Amino acid sequence: MVGATGETPVPRDGRLIARVGGDGYDALTMRSSDTRHSVSDEPEDRRASAAGGRGRMRRRLLLVVGAVVVAFGLAEVLVRCFVELHYFEPPEAVPRDAWRGMLHVASETPGLAYELAPNMVKSAHGVTVRTNAYGMRDGARDPDRPGSVFRIAAIGDSYTFGFGVEGEDAYPRQLERLLNRSHSGEGATYEVLNFGVGGYGARDEAVVLRRKAPAWKPNLVLVGYVLNDPELDPIQALHAQFHEPRWWQYSHVLRLIARSWYQVEKWRLGGGDYYRYLHAHPEKWGGVVQAFSDMRDEAERMHVGIVLLIFPVLPRDASRAYPYVDLHEKVAAAANERGLTVIDLRQAFCKGGVLDRSLFGGDGHPNGDGYAAAAQAIAAGLASRKLLPPGQQRQSASDGVFK
Repeated sequence: MVGATGETPVPRDGRLIARVGGDGYDALTMRSSDTRHSVSDEPEDRRASAAGGRGRMRRRLLLVVGAVVVAFGLAEVLVRCFVELHYFEPPEAVPRDAWRGMLHVASETPGLAYELAPNMVKSAHGVTVRTNAYGMRDGARDPDRPGSVFRIAAIGDSYTFGFGVEGEDAYPRQLERLLNRSHSGEGATYEVLNFGVGGYGARDEAVVLRRKAPAWKPNLVLVGYVLNDPELDPIQALHAQFHEPRWWQYSHVLRLIARSWYQVEKWRLGGGDYYRYLHAHPEKWGGVVQAFSDMRDEAERMHVGIVLLIFPVLPRDASRAYPYVDLHEKVAAAANERGLTVIDLRQAFCKGGVLDRSLFGGDGHPNGDGYAAAAQAIAAGLASRKLLPPGQQRQSASDGVFK
């Protein structure tokens, strides 16, 4: 209520008072029985209060970060002390001059991490490994193929390389001897070149076909497939040696988390079975399918036939029926759909549906007898599919040996 003087009475409790001028309110003041604050002081108070809040927030954040760092460091110490963990473990540094005696060296071929060292003689896993000047586990070979030579390029991993056996007992050399013995006097000489390198997968083998095989002018290409070929990660020691570790691999805690996630995924996709996990993993299996397409394209460019050889793997319980027939069928179907000829070698290693344990060494790779059985099955398969030179297709269906 406005008094007779034109001014608003002052409330006794010290609340808002406005003095009215000619055109309206010209002053605004807060009064209190104890203190008086100009409205113009409020922004400064709010700024001070906000600054104090931000300071408290920073202190709290630093406390949280510090607690996390201390907890992570304690966990790292505990894991290092009490958990044996080799999953994705960074390899030890190779001594400066150790490369001179290494069987494998970093590869200069785009797409390959490593390859066999050339001109090497080395004892490894109880056998002698000899490589030629071109880094193949083979004798001296001439890249210029004579017209009378039917040359076969054998590409693959340790099953092609002949892990655990002498070079003469690996399947490429046994196949070469078998073909030449069976066709002696018929005018053609067979050469089977061993491009196998332990640890290679389908993607690596596609690179070998594209980058290395063409210089040798093969008439036919054989690609060995083993059920761990879809693997992408450098989990084997040989792979790890030629891959730069990622930052998280130096932490035991992070590697423990990564291993736990891998085990979860292995159960989710493969029921705990490693080979089934690989063939169900979208990225890993997708890489194999793409490799098959790349192989087909390169073989077409070279105008040569290409055959995928599917090797069986020795399961944990070799006394029961071979458990991966369906995976062989999946691989064969994918290869056939992309124009590759397939020879499944499972039957060559089986008796009554069960793998013959006597054809395998203690490490799970085929032994010399196993590679001999593979060579006979390959020779029979090539002949039955008319992939050998005309006039040299006669063979015995019972033993795979040419007549």
